[in-house]
Amino acid sequence: MSPDTEAKNEYVRTFLGATGTATIPIQGILVIPRYGGGFLLYNATMLPDMVTPDPTVLTAFHPGSSRWQNITFISRDTVGFTDTYGNTTYMGNLSQVVFQTEDVTAS
Repeated sequence: MSPDTEAKNEYVRTFLGATGTATIPIQGILVIPRYGGGFLLYNATMLPDMVTPDPTVLTAFHPGSSRWQNITFISRDTVGFTDTYGNTTYMGNLSQVVFQTEDVTAS
């Protein structure tokens, strides 16, 4: 792991009855510490099943074999997530991540 990245292992607490298991990291999604917070690098070539309905929202559907139903990235700055260099790598300041399996939505 490079010196500018970090990893965090935690369980997501859920209501009774949830049975889904999903994993991270996901190839094509990288969050690095930058500008005092998280900075998203999303490779749309590796994970093309995604939408940006608004510049501040990027949602990846069924990312790889991780067993997530979808993952939504939210930016609270005005720039949001952009393909700055035109190479299908979306990037931007990250404010919130919402993970969803068939049973659980964790934010």
